[in-house]
Order: sequence, then C-alpha cells, then structure tokens
Amino acid sequence: MSPKFVNLKQGTSEWHEFRQNGIGSSDISVLLGNSPFKKTVNALRKEKVLEIPPGIENDAMKRGKDEEPKAFLFLLTNNPHLSQPCAIHAEFDYIRCSFDAICDKLIYEIKTPGAANLEKALNGDFPRYWIDQLQWQMLIADAEQGNLAIWDTEKAHIFPVVADMDWRERALEAAKEFWESVIACLNGFPLEEDYIELADYQKQARLEELRKVSAQIKDLEKRASELKLEVIDGMEANFILDGVKIFRTSNTTYDYKKMVVDFNITLDTYKKQSKPFWKIAL
Repeated sequence: MSPKFVNLKQGTSEWHEFRQNGIGSSDISVLLGNSPFKKTVNALRKEKVLEIPPGIENDAMKRGKDEEPKAFLFLLTNNPHLSQPCAIHAEFDYIRCSFDAICDKLIYEIKTPGAANLEKALNGDFPRYWIDQLQWQMLIADAEQGNLAIWDTEKAHIFPVVADMDWRERALEAAKEFWESVIACLNGFPLEEDYIELADYQKQARLEELRKVSAQIKDLEKRASELKLEVIDGMEANFILDGVKIFRTSNTTYDYKKMVVDFNITLDTYKKQSKPFWKIAL
C-alpha cells in the first residue's frame, strides 16, 4: 500500500508539528534501544506529550543542514524525478517520516558524516541508527530495498540496504506500544516519572482479587450479550416474553466533526475538566 505524501518544507513550524504528531525515522532508534544520543523512551514520550521544541543545533546537525542540499542536487543529476516529501503510513497515521530523496519506491537516506566517521561509512561500517532510519522509511514506502547515500562533499556514495522483515515486525510492535502510551498520557494518564514504586503486600492482594473480579465481570458481560442475541434472534416486531417488554430503540448522537465544519467552531473552547478521580489501569 502506498503512503500518504505530505508536502512540507523541512524546518518550518508545520514540519515540526508533523513530526510531533507521530513517530519519525529519527525516533524509531530510540524505541529499539539503538540511539547513540542517550535519549530514553521516557524522554521521547515527554517530548511528544508536552510538545517540547527541538533542541539547540549541534555541529552534526549544522553540517547536515549545509551539506544535504548539495547531496540531493547530486542525486538529482542521475534521477530528476526525485523529491523530498513527508509521508504517513497507509494504515497507521502515527508512523511517518521525511524522505531525503524518493521516487516511487526508490529511496535515498542522505548522510553527511564528519571526517572521523566518513572513512568508516565508506567502508560499510554504519551506525545502527542509520539503518533504523532507512528501514523505517522502507516500511512506510512498502519498499523492498533502500539506499544510504554517503556524501563526501563532492559526490554521494550509494550503499543498498535490503528490507529486514524481522526488524519491521519489532519496530511496528515497539511503535504501537509507544504511541498508545503517548495517547494515554494525552488523555490524562501520568508520565512514567510521575509514579512512585509501592511495596504493600496487603494492597497487592486486593489488586489481585480486583483483577480476578474484573475478569469475571468481563466474562459475564460477554455471556449477557450472547444471551441477548439469542433472545432477539429472528424477531422483527417488538414483543413481550414472560412479562418482559423487548423492543427496538436508538440513541441520539451528534456529529461533532460536521458541526465544526458547518459552524466553524472550536470544540476545545467547550472542554470541561472533571474533578480528579482514581483510575486503576488493569
């Protein structure tokens, strides 16, 4: 399936918002434990939840900012159809990336290493997070192969990389778990660092009992739904059975999305915060 392409200029506020609202190719190495920058999963979650802006530009970032356009122009001489769009996965809208260069399923991830790492890269010794970034882009483009384009200030050296399906499975699982935790935080769940670890055996016993009771309630609710379907099976008209009235009805709902469009209103204006209450996330 083809991804949804979005034309955004890298470095703009719209581009930063695009990155903020999903998991980009620079994020996936953090989730897989391959980031060399000592960023933790909790720190990345905090960035997404609190909308923390990008940090100060370091030397590597500045070099990339200066040299990547030159590398892209070099690649364009061999393929004038290359572009640099952003993209969203066809199925999961939180899976997204900014392509350095792409044409159909031909992908180039441009790297501009400094002198200390250039020789290693030209010998095929790549940092693990480079491969993570390219694999993530191949996942989004549904491509079987991608390319690392190593820029040496004069030309781009191309190194093909084949899609790793085992990596893809692990990355999808890690991304799903992480994004669910981000959404949970946005919906009022505390961040990981807001919890304290508690050792209380009496409370632990009550919690275990609560788990069992909750599972029993879930089973009973499932059985009640099955019995209800059996009672109404084959019936078209309202009826009375054993003195119980059984009838068709419906609930009134409101199409809030349509209201926003038709009346140009912002629903956030009408948000009302409830009083704090305890929630046990079993």
